[in-house]
Amino acid sequence: MSSPQQAIAALTRLLETGDEADRCYAAQALGVFGGNAAVDALIARLRDEDIDVCVDAAEALGRIGSSRAIPPLIESLKHETSGEICTAVASALGALGAKEASDVLLEVAAERPARLEMDDDWDSWWGVQLEAIRALGRIKEERAIAILVDIMDNHEHQDIESEALKVLAQIGGQATDILTQRLQQGSPRSRRRAARALGAVRSAEASRALSRALQDKAAEVRAAAINALAEQGAAHYLPAIMLLMRDESEVVRAAAIQSACQLATPADNLHEPLLTLLNDPSGAVRNSSLHALSGAIEKERPSAEVIQRVAASLDDPDPTVGSSASALLGRCGDASVIPCLTALLADNSRPPILRRGAAQALGEVGVINDDLLQALVEAIGDREQSVCLAALTALIDLADREEEADNAPLKIVIAALAGEAQADPSEEEREEAGAVEERSASAGQPAASTLDAIAMDNAAAMADLDSDEGKAAQMDSDTLRYLGMAERQKREAERMQAARTFSAATDLRQLAARALADSSSAEAVAALVDIVQNKADQALICEALSSLGRIAASAPATPGLPGCFDLLVAQLDSGDKSCRLAAARALGQLGSRAAIAPLLAVLADEARDLRIEAINAITDLVMQEPEGRVVLEGVATVTIAKQFLNCLDDAADGVRLAVARGLARLLKRKELQGFTGQAVEKMITAALLDGGRQTRPMGQMIRVVQIELGAEKLLVRLEEAEESADRRLIIEMLEELFKGPSPA
Repeated sequence: MSSPQQAIAALTRLLETGDEADRCYAAQALGVFGGNAAVDALIARLRDEDIDVCVDAAEALGRIGSSRAIPPLIESLKHETSGEICTAVASALGALGAKEASDVLLEVAAERPARLEMDDDWDSWWGVQLEAIRALGRIKEERAIAILVDIMDNHEHQDIESEALKVLAQIGGQATDILTQRLQQGSPRSRRRAARALGAVRSAEASRALSRALQDKAAEVRAAAINALAEQGAAHYLPAIMLLMRDESEVVRAAAIQSACQLATPADNLHEPLLTLLNDPSGAVRNSSLHALSGAIEKERPSAEVIQRVAASLDDPDPTVGSSASALLGRCGDASVIPCLTALLADNSRPPILRRGAAQALGEVGVINDDLLQALVEAIGDREQSVCLAALTALIDLADREEEADNAPLKIVIAALAGEAQADPSEEEREEAGAVEERSASAGQPAASTLDAIAMDNAAAMADLDSDEGKAAQMDSDTLRYLGMAERQKREAERMQAARTFSAATDLRQLAARALADSSSAEAVAALVDIVQNKADQALICEALSSLGRIAASAPATPGLPGCFDLLVAQLDSGDKSCRLAAARALGQLGSRAAIAPLLAVLADEARDLRIEAINAITDLVMQEPEGRVVLEGVATVTIAKQFLNCLDDAADGVRLAVARGLARLLKRKELQGFTGQAVEKMITAALLDGGRQTRPMGQMIRVVQIELGAEKLLVRLEEAEESADRRLIIEMLEELFKGPSPA
């Protein structure tokens, strides 16, 4: 007998011998994987003394789909007094497509059976009726049409008009005539519902009815008709829909825009009508038009006129419209958009969402010039953190396109990381800076900082600097020229987040570190390493470590990455938890097998999150090793497996689940398959801890490791379990083992 058959047999016995909870859990599980072998046992439970068991049995029979269940389900619907059970039975008959159940379904849909019990203030028949009409729709029972019309017209019933209309659409044929009639008469709400239902009907008759509804007096009906035609794919009504882009209702105009774009082909020119709507009185419509134009522009390069008209939307009173216009201009790939975007970015009176969008667009436009770089450099000292990060990210995007050795955009970000372009929101810091300037002036000396010299924007002043900092500036005059622009912005910056204890300048450096994660250059790696080596504040180090890991994951061939190994290992022993987490994650992404030993040592650390990161990193590193290799940089794979098995006893459920996921991958290796039995046993034990919060995910991991062995051990546990609560957890794991096809 196979493992699934053994599990079905065990659950079938539990259906007969278990308590109420056992029978419910068993019925639910059999519905998931029991198949035809469980049908007879579930049919018997339709007459169980416990209502919940009957409901679970009916639902399970509906999921299994065996026609053998239809006669007993019909009998249950005819004679059962519980509305809850009848509701489940009606739903199951619908799922089974039981045409032979039409008569009884029609009866309970049309009239309340006298035998049904009342449930306090709720009439249980309403649930039965709803599931009955849904079932009649699935089996396309035309005799239900009159009943459905009565339900919709009889105000004593519950309001299930929407469901009734959907069922009419499923039935089709004569039911379509009813939908068409209701589309032409009744309240606006009823007409709108009828239009929505007709969207599911694929017929010329339905499309014609919807086209007539495009002239309905109620805007909500016109909008529903537009959407329904789009759902049908009725492209021949596109001209009529485009006309409604000028409808008096903004709801209709928005629906027309969306549906026209859905139905249009590349040959259909939507540019002009969409551009016209950029002057629409509704911000939502203007925004929808820009989104629609964006899709059209991706297929065809826009003309100068289109660009000009979109650029005018940057001044739209609705900031979301201006932001959408920026995004669209960025995708145009035309240098002519740079002046309007840089002007918007530099205007501190404009909302942050607009200026952020302008910065992002400048990074996407694909063209680099001095004006563009100037605007982005000034923006990296902005008081709004979102604008600052957008500018830094745009510079990285531009750096990826810059093929010259002197990559100015990248150098600007690196300089910001080093603190060359700091914002200074603090009054105390401003006072201190003024005092320094006074002392320097009284001594007859030039400003001593690189940024002060840059602010002069004077080559002679730079030459006067004798410090190492000044010499470094001379070596990179282009970058420093751009940074000088940032200095002018610096005086206006404020603290980015008042609740935080570090300065806006520190924030800027962290944002620069984060932006460099998208680079794939040796210079970016070197700059991030320098931050860690120079023992900057912990938050900045953490950002640098995270970015090194992200570079390793996305661009593993980046020069300089292998040299980060010792640095990352050293950070595992640092005092800051965030830095240790970032270092562990980065070591897994770096791909050096030598990291396994120090990561294994972390498995005994008291920090739960660090143990989880180490487990994930070790797993990634082992799985990179060629199949069959037994030793990884002095650490035997069996040693790793043993330590992972010990972690299944960890007090933290997150660690147990992380190591189970790791083992599910590692045990695919031939040299570790001898640990499979022990691993499965310990996974089951771990799953039962802490009230079984992890039974289902643990069951999924056991399924990956070995279904048959997992089932064997779980069935033994099921037999030995003394409490129904424990049996429930074991049954949940069995469900996870057998639902769906076996994993590859």
